[in-house]
Amino acid sequence: MSLHDALPKTFVKQDGSKVNVDLEGKTVGVYFSAHWCPPCRGFTPVLKKFYAEYKAANPDFEIVFVSSDQDEGGMMSYFQNDHGDYLCCPHGSKEANNLKTLAGVQGIPMFVVFDGEGELITKNGRAGVSKGAAHVKANGWK
Repeated sequence: MSLHDALPKTFVKQDGSKVNVDLEGKTVGVYFSAHWCPPCRGFTPVLKKFYAEYKAANPDFEIVFVSSDQDEGGMMSYFQNDHGDYLCCPHGSKEANNLKTLAGVQGIPMFVVFDGEGELITKNGRAGVSKGAAHVKANGWK
C-alpha cells in the first residue's frame, strides 16, 4: 500500500469542518499522537511551531495528524487546542489504521515524512523537527 492509497479522501480541520485535499506531489508529514501521552504533549507544540515556519517556506508541505485517542471528542479537543493548522485523519477510520500500518507505528509520538511521490523519507521526522525549519530547509530530513 502506498501513502496515497492509505490517506483518507476527506480530512478534518481544526474547526471541525471536513475538507477534500489532494496531497499528491506534496511532502507529507504524518504525526501519530494522543492527548494522554506526556511525550506527545511535549512534542506537539514544537511541531506546531515547526509547521508554521516550514509551511511558509515550503507551501508543498502538509501534516496529517493521526490520533490514538480513545474517542473523537478527546481527539478534537487535543487537535483544536494544541495542534497547528494542519489536517487530521478521521478518528478510528480505516485510513488511520492503514497509515499506522504503513508507517510501522509501535509507539507514540511518531512523525514520519513522505516525499511527493509517496515514498518514505524518514521514520524519525521528530529529529528534523527538533532541529528546526531552517535546518530541514537547508539539509533535508537528515
